[in-house]
Amino acid sequence: MHSYSDFSSFLFSIAHSCSSSFESPEAAKKGSAYVNVHMYVIREFRDAIDDCKAGKFKDNDDAVLAWDEGVAFYAGSLEGTDGSGSGVMPMALADKRCQNYKTCGALGNEVSGVAKVNIDLFKLFQSGTAEISQKKCSDLEKTVATISSKMYIPLIQGTMRYAHSVGTLGEGEKAKSEGATFAFAVLPMIANCDTNAAKTIAANMGVGASSTSYADVVNAFESTYSCLGISQSDVGRLWSVVDNAPYAVRDAGPASTFSMIGAAVGAVASTVFAFAMM
Repeated sequence: MHSYSDFSSFLFSIAHSCSSSFESPEAAKKGSAYVNVHMYVIREFRDAIDDCKAGKFKDNDDAVLAWDEGVAFYAGSLEGTDGSGSGVMPMALADKRCQNYKTCGALGNEVSGVAKVNIDLFKLFQSGTAEISQKKCSDLEKTVATISSKMYIPLIQGTMRYAHSVGTLGEGEKAKSEGATFAFAVLPMIANCDTNAAKTIAANMGVGASSTSYADVVNAFESTYSCLGISQSDVGRLWSVVDNAPYAVRDAGPASTFSMIGAAVGAVASTVFAFAMM
């Protein structure tokens, strides 16, 4: 089993796994939509903060333009004007994963509909627009930190879902490749909070992993929620529709709580890592 002590070999393992024609499209599509676009959305919001602090508030330009572009990349054009379309960007991912984790709806307790994280994010997008227009740059920075934390929820859900697919259901290389791509998207944030948790996830989700423990991956993620600025209720647990209950996870820890400081620190670290990898 790989140790992925600095995670550079983890990235290589993903690239190497894409050598077969079967796996490559899945990793490429998910990497483009959920890894690259995710980083670019955060980059646009950070650009809006910089423009705000520099006093650049022209309508349809500078801070306003950067903010709108961030929201546009998050949603994508296929969602339509009301979000009822068939998108392929991070917004669509959130709506898909909420069905697996029973985190859809305004209360986050449904298995269909709009993801609660999307409902929360669009409220934050509106708050950011207002903060730019009111030149409240410090408030905008806090809003972006919260947005950055919440945007990781569907990626965490996706990683754990594939941990279950591979580790519990025994699915093959396609699921391993997709799971590795999701894991790569979140590992920098996890490592910023807890290096050992990140190593556990990487060791289990790497394409060359000798085995995958769903419980180990879930427990590693959940141990970092407070630092990430999210809670267990935000992420939920992989839901069994047949049993009308979450799939069992041994040695599960207690639910985590929100930490704005952890969110802000993690968001900055993730952004720095994102540009370093470009």
